[in-house]
Amino acid sequence: MSNKPKYYSPVLNILIFILFFCASLISAFLHPLTEMNQQKEFRSDNLNIPIQLVPLNDIIQQLPNTAIWENYILIHNCDYIYIDPRSGRPSSIICSEPVIPGSGSNNNITMHNLSRMIKKEIASLNEDTIKNIVLQFLNDHAELINIDMNEIAEIKVAQPTEFLWQIFIRRHYKNITVRDSNISITINHGNVAVWGLEKWGNIDLQIQPMVAKESVPVIAAQYTRQPMSSEFIIETPHLEIIPIRAIWSDSIGTGYEHALVWVFKFVQMDSTAQWEMLIDAQTGNVLAIQDTNHYVYKKVTGSILPDGHDNCCGAGGCSTSVPFPFADLNLPSPNDYSNAGGFYNYTSGTTCTTLSGRYLKVNDAAGPISHCASGDISITTHIANRTCFVEVTNVNRLARSWVNYAWLDTQLNCNINYNSTMCNIYWDGSKIVMNYGGAGCLPFYDLGSIYVHEFGHGLDDNDSNGSISNPSDSFGDIIAAFKLHRSCIGRSYFLTLNRGCGVWTACPDNPGTPYGYNCSGYGDCCFACTGIRDIDYGKHASFTPHTPANFTCTNCGSGTSPCGKESHCESIIPSETMWDLAARDFQQPPYSFDKQTAFSLAEKLVYAGSGNVTNWYNCSCPSSSDGCGATNGYMQFLAADDDNGNLSDGTPHMTALYNAFNRHGIACTTPPVQDNGCTAGPSTAPVLTATPGYYSVQLSWNSVPGAAQYFVWRTDGFSGCDSEKIKIATVSTTTYIDNQALGGRTYYYAVMPVGTNPSCTGPLSNCASATPSTACTSCAAYLSGSAVVQSITGGDADPYMDNCESATIRATIQNTGTGDALNTMATITTAEPFLNITTPMPVNAGTIPTNNSVNITFDVDIGKGANKAVCMQPGVFAISVQAQGQIIPDEASFGFSFETDPSFNNKIQNKMNYTNPLSSCEDICAVDSPITSTILEACDTQSDTCETANPPGRVLNNFILSKSAPNLNFSWTEPGGTCDVTCYNLYQGTLPWTGYNHLPIVCCLAGTAYTIALPADNHYYLVVAANADKEGSYGTDSSSNPIPQSTSACRSQNAAPCN
Repeated sequence: MSNKPKYYSPVLNILIFILFFCASLISAFLHPLTEMNQQKEFRSDNLNIPIQLVPLNDIIQQLPNTAIWENYILIHNCDYIYIDPRSGRPSSIICSEPVIPGSGSNNNITMHNLSRMIKKEIASLNEDTIKNIVLQFLNDHAELINIDMNEIAEIKVAQPTEFLWQIFIRRHYKNITVRDSNISITINHGNVAVWGLEKWGNIDLQIQPMVAKESVPVIAAQYTRQPMSSEFIIETPHLEIIPIRAIWSDSIGTGYEHALVWVFKFVQMDSTAQWEMLIDAQTGNVLAIQDTNHYVYKKVTGSILPDGHDNCCGAGGCSTSVPFPFADLNLPSPNDYSNAGGFYNYTSGTTCTTLSGRYLKVNDAAGPISHCASGDISITTHIANRTCFVEVTNVNRLARSWVNYAWLDTQLNCNINYNSTMCNIYWDGSKIVMNYGGAGCLPFYDLGSIYVHEFGHGLDDNDSNGSISNPSDSFGDIIAAFKLHRSCIGRSYFLTLNRGCGVWTACPDNPGTPYGYNCSGYGDCCFACTGIRDIDYGKHASFTPHTPANFTCTNCGSGTSPCGKESHCESIIPSETMWDLAARDFQQPPYSFDKQTAFSLAEKLVYAGSGNVTNWYNCSCPSSSDGCGATNGYMQFLAADDDNGNLSDGTPHMTALYNAFNRHGIACTTPPVQDNGCTAGPSTAPVLTATPGYYSVQLSWNSVPGAAQYFVWRTDGFSGCDSEKIKIATVSTTTYIDNQALGGRTYYYAVMPVGTNPSCTGPLSNCASATPSTACTSCAAYLSGSAVVQSITGGDADPYMDNCESATIRATIQNTGTGDALNTMATITTAEPFLNITTPMPVNAGTIPTNNSVNITFDVDIGKGANKAVCMQPGVFAISVQAQGQIIPDEASFGFSFETDPSFNNKIQNKMNYTNPLSSCEDICAVDSPITSTILEACDTQSDTCETANPPGRVLNNFILSKSAPNLNFSWTEPGGTCDVTCYNLYQGTLPWTGYNHLPIVCCLAGTAYTIALPADNHYYLVVAANADKEGSYGTDSSSNPIPQSTSACRSQNAAPCN
């Protein structure tokens, strides 16, 4: 059975080019997020493969491995398995199987038996470990799912939350990538919760191309009527295999055929559009072409437009002045970036920012960005630069509040080209790009939600499976809507363009006045949104939940989404589903969450659950759709919601998830819908109070039953509590001090209780607000440059600090507040290994009167242990000063040079000109003035050996171990004799015995007893006496041979006897 790709005649090719060219002209005047850009893409019909999943029980007798499936079901008691009849392989298996240690249902796996299972010693769970476990898991189930392990290609592993692992496995055939054919596995609390294969059909294909690689640019040039010289080529052609729709008679396992294609990527001439073309490698026919861009202290502050520019924004107007968090500064660390509150510690001089922040860099084609000031920096660059920087930085930190993707901690680029000839904004695969050509363009460049949408494409592209989910615009719309708690995406985008759906006149501040044109709703008019789309079905003319059957299959043009429709239009279905979850299902019985809790919980599921989604749902127009596949949104969100790795017994919010997905035709009827789990988790909301301080806010709340920790959330948005919340702390106590709150700005806080199982969260506290002050009453700080060496003891008696000496250092603490600095404490620390501060910390500086200062001293040993200062080595001390009532301590540092032997040269003379106004000499007088110069040219000549005279000795045969679950207790007695002992080093080795392998558990224990948690496996232990310089003998074995020193010993050894 074969299904040859369609051949397109030269006449038809010309017609397609004309459509392509017209679409390019349209894109020059319309934002690509609009539905008016649908004709840009071309895709052969047989690349759109409708999928209808079938329950295993309905098809099991037709499978080639029936007996294996029957045995699997018998052993695992699994009833919720769906088969893709086109491939004859499972699209989703919901069967709780423990694979790694965790708290999941019936999970008894330990690291020890996991190591034996995969025949490799495992000390911790990381990406490489999970890959090995997954390979073993697949190998064990290869006959069940009917795969060839040689076709397993890249394995992507992500851990978006503490309890959730998402694994995405790509396929290759004879070392050629098979596009859209993959395996996904989601592990929850140690158990495989849901897994399955996607488009994994049998491949029987000739992999030698008839069309040469060198011919591909020629074919592309003929097709597009543009040159394909090197400046237009993004990526040289490479081969891939793609699934295509077979002429299918419903015979199990024969519904997919495959084509070998050349993949070619190029830039459109006179445009920023980046196109991908698929060319049949045997016939030379163009199978698809699509645009791969996805469109749509002292402080640092500036104005942005977070929502819209239609003037319906209340008394403060649409533009709002905000702090610029994590903006770059031309200062040394830790002030090289502003903090989360947009401020920094300023001393003197000029400070500059170029908006090359920790998480986002703005590049303006109009010229370099640079804003400098002596103190407060006001950002006045183009509003597109400002809005992109702040809104994308904030949504980055919002996403990082929920998931751990490494991409979120890298620097993203936002390229702004305000004076462009184009009119678009898009994600190009690595950065956000905005082109605005002025007259004729719709006003989108300053809309914060549009930049957030494009950031969503980037995150979707860099999550667990490393590819953008389908429909591709859903995730961006969802996070943009959730950030502002508003269903209208890009409000005021259609401020001046009539979409045929009337004008919006319902601005709360001025009802009845037109504030722009409503969006078209792709045929179902919006009545309260002047943006690109409204994802609340209740704000469309039909007031009916949209589904693939009643909307997508009839209203959307052709494209590449699950129903074979255009992505912007088809994205409405998942977007409305998620909006319903937050705005309807979580706020209705049986949950009845308040709005803020509902949106926070839905946001958690969106970020954690979306990482392994490939297609949000399965669809076969005109009327069939479901969410039963392992990589569908419904299954992945259940896995993210679950508390025990077993979807079959329900999840804590399964009813809400089912209702939201089912309302839009993309749920699954199995497993049975039931809310279950988190019975011991928190169920009541804390009561929060916020007390303002100096550039800080003190938070406190009551403890909540069932809570093991608390998430602390903050927002300073223009909507107060009713907008994005960024997690600023996770604490186990009931207090927290936010010391990154800009003085004079109002902040809003909420606290979320979290159970011992991190899946189980309770309702948010009340919203508490506070406005930090800009003046401190009781405050103190280290006086810069005041640290001096007061005295030195031991050594060679010169005025420089050398090894084997001790020094007393004096520092000045000054009152920096408006009143007395009460009960002021100073803590000095150092990370230098050759320095040891011997003065107990903190040092009490007492109460310092207004406009006064006091001196404090502390003692330090230099190079008296194993670590020595090298010649003229710098050493740095950190000092933290805090008065009673001073919420933010003053942090500073100072340093000295160590191990220095100066020589003096007094022969240098300098003729010095000066004017003495007190003398009778009114002219400039000249005198000879001797200048003494100190030349540091050598190191100290004294010995660096300053260890104690006596060795530490050996702990005799009185080392006792005792178990008292859950602890292991150690005790011993002192060596005695003439041994010089100041502490003890405790070592642990692994059993069964293969040789000595002991490593330190803790170095320099005080006292003669210690307790650790009882380990799961067998070990041996040693306790070794030590002093400041050496450690003693490890004892002898049964043959009286000395036990060797650890390969990672706490000290060098002096095993000489002294007892």
